[in-house]
Amino acid sequence: MAYDDDSGSGTGRILWYEVGRSEGAASMRRNQEIQEARHWNAGVRTIDLKDYQVLVANRDQLWREAHHYHHELQLANQEIVKANSLIRQLSGDIENQNRANTRIRESAATENNRRLASISYYGGVDDCLRALLKAAEDGKTHYPEYQELKTIVQQMRDTWFREKALIDTPDRLGPRIVALMRALEQ
Repeated sequence: MAYDDDSGSGTGRILWYEVGRSEGAASMRRNQEIQEARHWNAGVRTIDLKDYQVLVANRDQLWREAHHYHHELQLANQEIVKANSLIRQLSGDIENQNRANTRIRESAATENNRRLASISYYGGVDDCLRALLKAAEDGKTHYPEYQELKTIVQQMRDTWFREKALIDTPDRLGPRIVALMRALEQ
């Protein structure tokens, strides 16, 4: 079979076209085989469309999961910030309550000391009144010790009712009162 370009016949042209097409297809197949061999030797292999779609679906699923977990992490961090804020607030409240408790304890201790002093004070006044009553029964109302003890007791009573305070410290008046009561007992 002769291939004549210049023949002008239609069959010659078709034959040349067919020859070129078959050579082109064979060349493409050879190039594809060469490419696959290169990829295979380089550790890369070609995959079909179905495998590719599975990989894309897996990638998309992993992205959605990562996005979900990232969102969950952000929510958890917000909750942690809220919890830390609440902890700081509660710590402040506890500190304030501890200070208030300390003030209450100190106030209660002061009040307790004042009441103990009052009990001691009233006990001393009661002892003085008993000594004055006993001296009056014994007819010692004209003794100077009686008059002095009576004046001290009246001053103590008046000061207490007027100011709700002790007239003096027991250390200062105690020895003198004890001396006056002993003098009246004899």
